[in-house]
Formats: sequence, C-alpha cells, structure tokens
Amino acid sequence: MEARLQLLRRDKQEPTHSQNLDRLCSLLGKAEAQSETEMHELYAAIKEWSGRRNASTHQFVKLAEDNHHMDGAQRIANDKQVAEDGMALVDRIKKLVKAKNKWSAAEA
Repeated sequence: MEARLQLLRRDKQEPTHSQNLDRLCSLLGKAEAQSETEMHELYAAIKEWSGRRNASTHQFVKLAEDNHHMDGAQRIANDKQVAEDGMALVDRIKKLVKAKNKWSAAEA
C-alpha cells in the first residue's frame, strides 16, 4: 500500500511511509483520484477491518465494556473471523494491484 502511495505521489516530495494502517489509508484516500471508487471502497474496508483487528487483539489483554462477557473460546473464534476477513482483504488488494499496476497487468 505504501508502494501505491509512492506511485500516486511520484511527482511530489512528500513522504510515503506511514506509522499505521489507518493513517496510510487516509493518505491514500486523499492521493487517489475521486474516480477510483473501487480503490476508495477498499481503503474504507481496510480501515474498518483494522479497527476490528485492533479490538480483537486487545480483547486478550484488556477488558472493555464490549468484550468482558466473552470467554476464551469466543475470543478465539472472533480472532479467527477477523483473520479470515483480513485474508479476504489481502486477496482483494492483490487483484486490484494487478489491475492497477501496469507491470502486473502485463504479466496477467
């Protein structure tokens, strides 16, 4: 995703490294053309998943109002679902990169 940001900012002297996924998605959303609706939808889906991933990871070490009722099996099941959703996003990213990257598209 940082490579996509680098491509979009290739004519600017702006940094392309980001410390976290939410910030990276925000930067990509600003740099991406408005007509690239599929990319904007992907960035929104990644941001949504990132929040779920963080909550899922923290539920093992931090009790909160929304997770104190869950037992270990429920927490593991939630983690598994979040991981599966993340892998689906990876597949979606790979397909879009292949379609958007002129070098990848030539190899398809």
